[in-house]
Amino acid sequence: MNHDVYMHAINSTCEYDSVTTRTILYKILKCNALLSLRKQRRFNKGGFAGRDYISLCDYSKKDIVNSGVSGYNSYNAYIKNSLSLIIPRKGLEVVEPKLVDICTDSAYGFSKMLELGKSKTTRYTDMPDEVQVKDKIALDDLIGITFPTHLLCFQDKDESKKLINVIINDLDTILNKFDKDIPIYDINTELNLKDEVEKEEREYYRKEYEGYKETKSKETDKQADDGRVGE
Repeated sequence: MNHDVYMHAINSTCEYDSVTTRTILYKILKCNALLSLRKQRRFNKGGFAGRDYISLCDYSKKDIVNSGVSGYNSYNAYIKNSLSLIIPRKGLEVVEPKLVDICTDSAYGFSKMLELGKSKTTRYTDMPDEVQVKDKIALDDLIGITFPTHLLCFQDKDESKKLINVIINDLDTILNKFDKDIPIYDINTELNLKDEVEKEEREYYRKEYEGYKETKSKETDKQADDGRVGE
């Protein structure tokens, strides 16, 4: 998986919400673009990026953190815990915000970043791997999505695998509906989950076929014992 890309988290949560995520993905793909809050005609005040800008994670900087605080960047805060869109750098005009030494874990830091996000002259961020794009990002060249499988790892590993496979197949169906034949990567391992699902399905059908052959072989043996082969 190429690291020289931008990413956008569409629904970052501590627990994967399949219904909400697929709904958001469908709406984004139908529009074939990411839009700022103002372009979406949403009248809430907006987040730290304000109403006119869209936040992206520069994936090549995912290991850089603010003020040495472990995990304090947009990759860990958003990308790692969401289905995320992978967007190529080529042709995309991004703004590199001014990095401020603010931690939004505190009430003061949170309100300060909200205030800075409204600035019409300078863009600010508390995340060293964040860039911003004004108004709209076309998704004609969307090159993949990432998926947080770690949010679906339960004690029963077989059940986790089944659930992940079902979700990946569903996501791939949505992507294909909008002519997006693109990889779905595990955000941790960077493996293409579509390949993994196909591998699991092939193994499942191989076992089914082996079971079928064994059953037919036993039936043939029984018919031979009964003197009925070839009837």
